[in-house]
Amino acid sequence: MKIVTDQLIEKATVEISNVIKHEDISYFHTLRTHWLLRPGTDDISGEKIINQLRTNLTNLYGVNNSHILNSIISKLENKYPLIVGYITSNLRYLG
Repeated sequence: MKIVTDQLIEKATVEISNVIKHEDISYFHTLRTHWLLRPGTDDISGEKIINQLRTNLTNLYGVNNSHILNSIISKLENKYPLIVGYITSNLRYLG
């Protein structure tokens, strides 16, 4: 389980980095299809994933993660739900 979780966190970090670098949401795959944290539950593993992902983003981009994530979310506003999937929810939990 630890290996799968670490791979998920690494994939999500790379996806966000590629979206920021290329300004293209088509780099989202895992964050579009997987809900990292189920709202309204005691999702301890989801919390660990979110916290580690936050740490990775802070290490890459500093403390201004919420501004970066909000700029990505704004690019998703007029997209079809099937294109967006869980991206917006996942990014809001990270912000």
